[in-house]
Amino acid sequence: VTCVVLVRCCELSAAEPLQLTKDGRVKSDLYITPKGDELFYVSEDEGKLLALRRYRFADKTNERINPQGTTSELAPSISADGRYLAYVRNDGNLHVQLVIEDKTSGEATKYNPGSGFAGIRYATLLPNAARLLFAFPEDRGQQIFSLSLDGKERTALTDGAGIDVGPRVSADSQRVVFASSREGNFEIYTMDVTGKALLQLTDHPALDTHPSWSPDGKQIAFASLRDGNFDLYIMQADGSNVRRVTATPEREDYPVWHPAGKELLYLSDRRGKTEIYQQPLP
Repeated sequence: VTCVVLVRCCELSAAEPLQLTKDGRVKSDLYITPKGDELFYVSEDEGKLLALRRYRFADKTNERINPQGTTSELAPSISADGRYLAYVRNDGNLHVQLVIEDKTSGEATKYNPGSGFAGIRYATLLPNAARLLFAFPEDRGQQIFSLSLDGKERTALTDGAGIDVGPRVSADSQRVVFASSREGNFEIYTMDVTGKALLQLTDHPALDTHPSWSPDGKQIAFASLRDGNFDLYIMQADGSNVRRVTATPEREDYPVWHPAGKELLYLSDRRGKTEIYQQPLP
């Protein structure tokens, strides 16, 4: 059973954002560390390769995480204690695998979902590092799965006919927010980490996607086309009180909350290039 919450929208007044990057390269998949000291993301590198990068807030340095990598890497995610780094790596033609690096032992678990085309996306660690979530296509659609960190035990959390994408886990490791087309259009949903207590938060004819929890678990940021352009919005965790954060003619996407709870980081195409911005919230 899916509960549906109807919402109305207003607009927030926020200060001008701070631009963090200026390289003009295509970017995606923002993920900030729970301590708020580093921002991981995906950026187009030499030869159209997609590479994981790390931005350090203290000294504003920016570096490639795996400089010797020869294939594309996507969807970085960090455990709250910083011990585990998980991401998706291309390991062949139209095939990817999950990589879970243990920074303490120096070892890495590689999870292969199957032979042939395997389109894993949106890998995300539970902050407590108990498990990892990812989206993977099957016969009925694309579902969200839960995986043990040793890669030996996989459980389906969703079983819908649509496409489920972008799972993100609350800081207390109890709730999952994601986007799904199960009702014909991409809306925002939440469930618990076992796949129960499914709740539909948005119900709008335009696309809603890329949701992200606030640090206290009381709000959710997301990207939407509901006002005719990709802009950012915030709502309460029950789907109420939707507020518009950005209102520019360019695309804003991939919002993530700073752990202090007073800023959003996101991608924007303003000034004609995709860069990372840091937006204070009122």
